[in-house]
Amino acid sequence: MPVMTDGRTPEQVRNFYRDVQRRVSTLPGVAHVASGFSVPWRDGRALNISFTFSVEGARRENSQDDPRARFRSVSPGFFETLGVPILEGRDFRESDKDGAERVVIISQSVAQKLFPGRTAVDRHLQWTDGVMKFIGISIEPRRIVAVVPDVDDETLFRRRP
Repeated sequence: MPVMTDGRTPEQVRNFYRDVQRRVSTLPGVAHVASGFSVPWRDGRALNISFTFSVEGARRENSQDDPRARFRSVSPGFFETLGVPILEGRDFRESDKDGAERVVIISQSVAQKLFPGRTAVDRHLQWTDGVMKFIGISIEPRRIVAVVPDVDDETLFRRRP
């Protein structure tokens, strides 16, 4: 569903989507419900948004620019709904919202690149991209709470080599 703001406050929009999830979850045959900023296997190319970031304690080459990562905003249960296991740490919780500690989940390839042979969970990531001040995403540090496998959320059918 597209975001429907039409003069609603951010809290009203969040409540609307929570209500939709709750109502859909009661439908016969529905096992899991989650929401996300983009729809896997549909919006990937159109919403391939990435930002620069830094991470405390990450391995970094001398004078290298901050790395870039694709950005997705998802609800608790998103990974379970897609059948994606959490490799390390925990899923998002309903309590992970505005006013609470900011948290983030990263992919396995990002964790392996930045923390080879070490855990990424409980380290802090901070968005450093200059565009953040224009789009309303906080640059406050976020605690890494989980690592998930890399997921190709753009290609429904694998391309043959």
